[in-house]
Amino acid sequence: MQFFISSRQVLTLLGVAIATGAAATPAPIVSFLQPLGAGAGLISAPSVSPDGRYIAYRQDNPAGTANDIYLYDRVTGTASQANLTSGGAPVGAKCDLPVASNDGLYVVFACNSAQMGLPNTQLPGAGQAYFVYDRLKNKTEVVAQGSQSAYVGLSNPIALSANGRYAAYRTWTNGANNVAIYSLVIRDLVNKTSTVTPATSTYVYLQQAPTSISNDGRYVVYAGKSNGGSTQEDVLVFDRVAGASSLINVTPAGARANGSSQGDVAISEDGNFIAFYSNGTNLVASQTGTPRRVFLRERSTGKTELISPMNLVGTPAGVALSGDGRYVSYASNSVLYVYDRLTKKTRNVSSAGAAAVSTRISRDGRYVVYQTSQAPGMTRAIALVDFGARPGLSLSSYNLSLTEGGAAGTYSAVLNQVPDYDVTVALSTNAQLSLARSQLTFTPDNWSVPQIVSVQALNDGIVEGQHSAIVSNTVSSNDIEYGVLKSQQVTVAISDAIIPTIVLPAGTWTSPELPLVGTAAPNATVMLTAVNRTTGWLTSVTTVADAQGNWSYTLTGLTVGVVDLDAQADGLKSAVQTVTIALDIAQ
Repeated sequence: MQFFISSRQVLTLLGVAIATGAAATPAPIVSFLQPLGAGAGLISAPSVSPDGRYIAYRQDNPAGTANDIYLYDRVTGTASQANLTSGGAPVGAKCDLPVASNDGLYVVFACNSAQMGLPNTQLPGAGQAYFVYDRLKNKTEVVAQGSQSAYVGLSNPIALSANGRYAAYRTWTNGANNVAIYSLVIRDLVNKTSTVTPATSTYVYLQQAPTSISNDGRYVVYAGKSNGGSTQEDVLVFDRVAGASSLINVTPAGARANGSSQGDVAISEDGNFIAFYSNGTNLVASQTGTPRRVFLRERSTGKTELISPMNLVGTPAGVALSGDGRYVSYASNSVLYVYDRLTKKTRNVSSAGAAAVSTRISRDGRYVVYQTSQAPGMTRAIALVDFGARPGLSLSSYNLSLTEGGAAGTYSAVLNQVPDYDVTVALSTNAQLSLARSQLTFTPDNWSVPQIVSVQALNDGIVEGQHSAIVSNTVSSNDIEYGVLKSQQVTVAISDAIIPTIVLPAGTWTSPELPLVGTAAPNATVMLTAVNRTTGWLTSVTTVADAQGNWSYTLTGLTVGVVDLDAQADGLKSAVQTVTIALDIAQ
């Protein structure tokens, strides 16, 4: 495989060009992936990992005998075939519709059973199966094989949760009057268990009717009908905990939409946001016209938002949703669109190669892949659009462990992208903690320089056991890209103050070896310091307290004189103990 990098594309906002030098909106870069080698077949159906490194896709055999699944690594420039036999050998098979997990570790897809070497392929309904490929193990396993009572197949894509644990797919069998009866199945790929759900309206009206599943496997969104005689297709979400399906394409009053909702559907990782198409004209207020539009439903608030503009040219296709639910991508009339739910801005790429189908977007919205027939000099290729690092606040750590009255802990904060205006980060916490500063300020000049936040747990003298507090990092700016960011929190685990102790064997000691014992916080590192007032001799050593908080150490190399000793642990210091070393007495 090979990528051809195009020149930096012109970025537009609702059709209005934005200068490519705009600080928080860098112009995207479009790359094209095509197969190498003479006679290489067409490629399609891409899926991308969040960092843009891995792209799963289908490659057709020019002879038409196989459509194999590959996972391309943009860093190494290599492609690994995913449809392997149980023995690990690559095999030519009719496969389709790969979906990759967030980390590019797993890829699910459908294939012809016989070509993949599965048994009992002569049975009706057993001709196709779903598979999962493990990149690290270079191993392919069966997720589900069709049977006489539960057909599966290439016409109904399998969904994969972003973390790669859960899969969702539909099975069907012939019912009365030869009308198919569909069921929605959720598969736990870790525990190897499958659950046939009581989801309703799962009848598939069109081929390649997609599904999408949340990260915890609880919610599955799908497009379907109540039966083969229904005139309207709906978008529904099945809640595995509630054991029921509910409509997504509904009016502000909760009524069913007045038009079909067909095509791609997508759900955010937490199951709260769902993107879909609909021909309905009553899903949002002031909606006009009848062309198919793109919508985003927020389940927690019950609100539906129209994503595609009223004056959109063409019919949208290939809707996809970023894992965090912020960005929606789709294509229409040779233009790729990406909508930002927070800023309400739409960016688009309208250069050659943007005639997109099968769009997929990475978790943070930075990368979008799509299948195109307009790549320069290529019959069909996969395009990757890199919109650049999205404006955001990055923290070096989201967890600290401190002891009351002990040493401070630190983390750093830095911006991901140069802002148009100053960005302030307000720091706040409760009475359990003390912050060295209350605000950070980033400018277009210092945005990439990490700033340190120092946090200390206060000793309140109250026995609380292990407890915690939060440091909130709240962003504000006149730059809308930063002004919409949510507050980020650092969780601080706090231990009660345990002042270390040190116990001497006697007030006067006549040996150069001094055995010491004491206490500190369990498993704490204890630093022992000894200073001879008479000679200036000094030593510092460390030991570790056991699980009960006890420690012991034998100090060596002592010289004659008065020696002060102390113990420190977790930033807390013991009382100073004094011993007189009188080696001449022993002699």
